[in-house]
Amino acid sequence: MGFYKFREAVKKCVSHAQLREQNLRVKELRAKLAETNALKKSDRIAALQNPVHEIPDTVQVTEAYLDDIQRRLYFNDDFADYYIRLGDETNLQKHYNTADSIRNCSKHWFGDWYALRRVFDRKSLSLCHNMFCSNCNHLRQASRIKRLTPVLENYQKTHDLYHCVITVPNCSGNKLDITLDNFFTLARQVTRYLRGDAKIAGIDFLQLGYIGGIRCLEIVVNEKTYHPHFHFVFILKKGLNLIKRHINKFSYNRNQPNLPPRKFSDFEILLQKIAYLAYNNQKVNLASINSVKLGYSCMLDMIEGDEWHEVLKYVTKLTKYTMCALDYTQFKTLYFALYKKHRAYQCLGVLSRLGKDDSIDSEVAEEYRRIIAELQLYENPVSSHYELDSLISNVKNGNMRIISKYIIQQLLNKDAERNA
Repeated sequence: MGFYKFREAVKKCVSHAQLREQNLRVKELRAKLAETNALKKSDRIAALQNPVHEIPDTVQVTEAYLDDIQRRLYFNDDFADYYIRLGDETNLQKHYNTADSIRNCSKHWFGDWYALRRVFDRKSLSLCHNMFCSNCNHLRQASRIKRLTPVLENYQKTHDLYHCVITVPNCSGNKLDITLDNFFTLARQVTRYLRGDAKIAGIDFLQLGYIGGIRCLEIVVNEKTYHPHFHFVFILKKGLNLIKRHINKFSYNRNQPNLPPRKFSDFEILLQKIAYLAYNNQKVNLASINSVKLGYSCMLDMIEGDEWHEVLKYVTKLTKYTMCALDYTQFKTLYFALYKKHRAYQCLGVLSRLGKDDSIDSEVAEEYRRIIAELQLYENPVSSHYELDSLISNVKNGNMRIISKYIIQQLLNKDAERNA
């Protein structure tokens, strides 16, 4: 076969392959459309046979939910002003765009308005996803808790869960950047030892049976200093029996001096010394560990029963700096120390591939579809846009009810967080 015929044969094969792929896509789309139409038809029949005279509370957005959103947006105007100021200093358009996004977070709601029943079906919502936005951080936390809860409950059947807190000394604003660099190096080093990827001669970390966990950075902003610390959940083997018998300066609580001193296990003391060496970029071996008289604060406690739900709030929560009124200098310090540099939250080991699950619970989805079908028996909706203040006023005055499968899921996430 000559080159010309070979080229034409290849073109024909490619054309046939593309046609087959196109036909498959069309077939999939038709099947999906048929499934959607079948659902709509069954929902319409159900609505005709048993109309929804009252919209159930389970699918309505409450006044309290709207008030919570407004409360969590309290500092967003301040942060928007800070981004504008940062844009003026750096001459970067992205900071002005961020300012606009954070100022309008959750302020604009788009959806379908059913005038006869005074029902607003929210389809989309403006969210900024900014690390300083309390509202977006709150939604992110609730989603994480909902996603992690069944997974950790399953692992708890075969393993023990431990809450670990590692702290390094407070630092000034101009040292926060390097402090976090060293701190994340320390955190990675600890997990490498637990996994067995790094070893210390004379110390057996594999006996702990570590298979994974969660890591979350928290930064507490004081008037002149920054207090970074990591919260971990470690999944370790059952029955380790880490006996607590050591007392050192970390045993005493400054805020509650009347409490009895906390005791540490041999493993906690080991972690304290490793933390000191790894953070200060010193060689970590048995000799250097034995030479350290006092390391950094590390605490490891087995999570009893359902207490891990409360611990999960710590390892998924927004950092405290978003809950206070920062000044501009503190804002800049945090922004440049954290922006695109480190992952403040991370799932590890067996949890590292934990997929995002924002799916709507099937029962709620069915109820939502039935309500929409019933509403559309009487009228076609009008595409509408409302601002948050207007929505709150209309709901409180009884002029509007809001439903949305997305908000329903957020409410379920919030319930999961509250009940955790």
